[in-house]
Amino acid sequence: MNMHKKLNCVNKKLNIAILKVTNAYKHPNILAEFIAGQLKNRVSFRKAIKKAIELTEQAGTKGVQVQIAGRIDGKEIARVEWIREGRVPLQTIRAKIEYCCYTVRTIYGILGIKALEPAWITSRQIEAGRRAMSRNVRRGGQIWVRIFPDKPVTVRPTETRMGSGKGFPEYWVAVVKPGKILYEMGGVPENIARKAISIASSKMPIRTQFILSG
Repeated sequence: MNMHKKLNCVNKKLNIAILKVTNAYKHPNILAEFIAGQLKNRVSFRKAIKKAIELTEQAGTKGVQVQIAGRIDGKEIARVEWIREGRVPLQTIRAKIEYCCYTVRTIYGILGIKALEPAWITSRQIEAGRRAMSRNVRRGGQIWVRIFPDKPVTVRPTETRMGSGKGFPEYWVAVVKPGKILYEMGGVPENIARKAISIASSKMPIRTQFILSG
């Protein structure tokens, strides 16, 4: 019905032939759309690629290579990841290889908090900010924490000789640089998000900025 409405504005006569596609996952266009849909639904990129390769093998292909490039999983630095299964003779000129390029835009949230200063943010401060945002967001809202405390900090005990590496980890911190996104939020009105983010910003040891995507 939607296609019929769009074609009503066309003055020329069109002949449309509808063909049934057998073994749909043999076609790179359909396979690329499948992977893009998985990434939009926040599925891990490795899981999406492996599932796509599994579908192509079931369709009877001899080989397949899938490559994803960009800020994968929301990372700050773009990179390229690829997986190949079977025989893909890219150096053979007469080899019959079909390919497709597909662009997908994935975002974690519409509103967020961006750091303006470098700092070490402890795991307690990260959790305090997340809880402050959760209290002021309705059930429909979603919150994504974009930093993780993966750096241990040790405190040297008393009566020990000089040198590093003498203490046990006391706490964990996330190393944050200016411009790093700390939290992202979606599914809530902007006024509610601003209130929640302002409370979460007060829990941070550095100056932050409210950002709005798009």
